[in-house]
Amino acid sequence: MNDKTVIKAHGKINLALDIIGRRPDGYHEVSMIMQSVSLADELVFEKTDEAGLKLRFGSENSILPVGDDNIISKAYKALNDRFSLGGVACTLAKNIPIAAGMAGGSTDAAATLKALRELFGLDISDSELAEIAVGIGADVPYCLMGGTALSEGIGEKLTALPALPKYSILLVHPDIPVSTKDVYNAYDRAPHTFHPDIPAIQSCITKGDLNGMCELAGNVLEEATIPMHPEIQDIKNKVKEFAPLLSLMTGSGPTVFGIFDDESKAREAYKHFKTSVYSSGTFLTKPV
Repeated sequence: MNDKTVIKAHGKINLALDIIGRRPDGYHEVSMIMQSVSLADELVFEKTDEAGLKLRFGSENSILPVGDDNIISKAYKALNDRFSLGGVACTLAKNIPIAAGMAGGSTDAAATLKALRELFGLDISDSELAEIAVGIGADVPYCLMGGTALSEGIGEKLTALPALPKYSILLVHPDIPVSTKDVYNAYDRAPHTFHPDIPAIQSCITKGDLNGMCELAGNVLEEATIPMHPEIQDIKNKVKEFAPLLSLMTGSGPTVFGIFDDESKAREAYKHFKTSVYSSGTFLTKPV
């Protein structure tokens, strides 16, 4: 066992997102195709002589909670309740935009579970870790798995999928506040006719058909988020000018991504947005 562990926590995009229904407990049943991307936070965990978890953030992340409400703290507590861990200091370098629809908090929690298992040599399997993850957040089990996956239920039912052929992913995050709760409430209030064909998309991925997947992809939450934040549609339209295979919002927003099979076009799009008002929220990434 080491006294220090460094781990990357990768963000995700939704290649497709559908809502199947709403459960009696208020959670939504979903069917999603998830993809982790190279944009990642970095977390450093070190053993300390002090009890509990101490969180350290850069000044640019001062809006993040540092107490028990932080999802990293929740992940630590979940394992500490079972294994009585020693003291830990966690330093977080936050690269994934906050509240971006990219599971930035969930991936930090998943990284925490994996890092603490390594740091303390915990005797706990991947499946047991996933069971704990469900209780922390709906996207945390997926973030433990990473890669390309079908996510069902409230996010806890996962099926690993083959990696797609090489492609580039442009991310554009407008710095606008989007409430996930408000988005789901707006979705519930409105009638819906569009639902992406998840089995057909899954079949395209299995066959390595990137073009087919992009033609079928869709996110039902766009119908709820975009009317509240039309800027998202403006970004989607601008991304389309650079001839991507797909331009779509991820999660409940507001981040828009573009999938390119031509890296030169992806770089042109990146240069455009990097010199725009969205400069700080523009990234060129790869699938992981």
